[in-house]
Amino acid sequence: MKTFQKATKRQSFLRLALVGPSGSGKTYTSLRVAHGFGTKIALLDSERGSASKYAGDFAFDTLALDTFSPREYIEGIEAAVAGGYEVLVIDSLSHAWMGKGGILEMHEMATAQDRAGNSYTSWRFVTPEHNKLVDAILQAPLHIIATVLRRSMCRRKMTTARPSFVRSASSRRNAKISTSSLMWWATWTRPIRW
Repeated sequence: MKTFQKATKRQSFLRLALVGPSGSGKTYTSLRVAHGFGTKIALLDSERGSASKYAGDFAFDTLALDTFSPREYIEGIEAAVAGGYEVLVIDSLSHAWMGKGGILEMHEMATAQDRAGNSYTSWRFVTPEHNKLVDAILQAPLHIIATVLRRSMCRRKMTTARPSFVRSASSRRNAKISTSSLMWWATWTRPIRW
């Protein structure tokens, strides 16, 4: 028989997703927030070392990912836990969805191997891997801040002899790179306004 227990306050960990277009300050903001939650900070880098430009502003250790499969991210999370880090910044979680070896590539390969070529049923092979990544994020005993890329949509504006590009107001609803299933784990999801 199941029984209820008295609720008690206990250590809880931040799960924050910072969402914005390229160049909006997601990495800088994540490192700044991370230093508010601890001094031993790890950064899981899928951005080819771009976070290192902030090494003069913040103290943190990095681990570069070779591919962007969910397993690589999980191993990075496990390495941060084993290393005794207080905060892990995942820069960027978007690559787990759309990068080399990521969820979309895994789905494409599963569809190609399916005899019927049914892309809908191919998700049954990919979804468990995605769920393992989400579980690793939720169960890790440290604060996790992840950056998530959102493409900005541009439209051409012909006001002079030379065309220019301006941001479209519709970019918020049209431009997500990753699905909402990549971010539902977050305690907070914060868009970075450009």
